[in-house]
Amino acid sequence: SPVPRAQLAADPRLPWLYDELHESQYVTFGPALRAFASEVGAPGGDDLVAWFLRAGEAINATFAYDTTATTVQTTIDESIRARAGVCQDFAHILTALCRYNGVPARYASGYVYSGEAGSVLGAEASHAWCEAYLGPHGWVGFDPTNCTLIDDRFARIAVGRDYRDVSPVRGVYKGASRSSMSVNVAMEALPLSQQQ
Repeated sequence: SPVPRAQLAADPRLPWLYDELHESQYVTFGPALRAFASEVGAPGGDDLVAWFLRAGEAINATFAYDTTATTVQTTIDESIRARAGVCQDFAHILTALCRYNGVPARYASGYVYSGEAGSVLGAEASHAWCEAYLGPHGWVGFDPTNCTLIDDRFARIAVGRDYRDVSPVRGVYKGASRSSMSVNVAMEALPLSQQQ
């Protein structure tokens, strides 16, 4: 159901969402983001939910999923100029659009079930999406990479201001310099009897 801007502004939790309303290391309001925000359009006062979905859909329609176009260090403005990237880039852009327009948003990281056909983008590794705080609905997640609301196909591992807060692997390795690490994550749908 719709959430008017006035309803979000009156939400008593809003003062506690400072980090989710401002720039962070990877979520910045550069010139390319501001130009893209003009393309998407401002939320208006009537329905922040519809605007959030429209912004995510605009990213999906406008950007190409390309694993060679960006790196972990690519900025939002670089991704927007290239009109390409991966789930991390798309989640950062949607998070930035929300914050730039006064809608609290956070970066979510986890995994997504690819299903039988394996047609879900980003399912081959860790995945990222955006969650916006929409007043009475709480945190609502949208995956701009696959153009879908977050549902039980997604396994959220962490949330934060941006990728830096939730990177899946961080630390120090001590050992042979020619060693490498390999990770494999598999998700499967449980039978209905086990889902209870």
